[in-house]
Amino acid sequence: MSDNSYRMTFPLYASTALLAANVTETWDQVVSLPNGDDAVLATARFMPATSVTANDTSYVDLSIEINTTEVASEQTTTGDTGSLTAGTELSLSLSGNLEVSDGDRITVKKTHASSGVILDGTLTLDFTRFRAA
Repeated sequence: MSDNSYRMTFPLYASTALLAANVTETWDQVVSLPNGDDAVLATARFMPATSVTANDTSYVDLSIEINTTEVASEQTTTGDTGSLTAGTELSLSLSGNLEVSDGDRITVKKTHASSGVILDGTLTLDFTRFRAA
């Protein structure tokens, strides 16, 4: 990574509670940029540790928020992301205001639409600094 970039990682795992339907697990992290700089979310990549077969009723929704505004969402449905293969990286599509400042909050949510779907892996967010404070 260059001096103009910043990386956050979220290890996502399945807990016993997540095997139930309509359960959301949330991870929050506060942005801490060097020198109080501002940055823009450039990429969001998910590396699944488990495989998930696409299904329109039994799926997982993975979303990213910046200060409560959703900027990415992928579902393992046949009409969206589809199946995920363990060890094969998924790049999430980003939209909206992707700018972050020191102290902003990044929230990752993993929602199970029905029981029995297990999705583990690591979400990596890469930011590019664009101006000093």
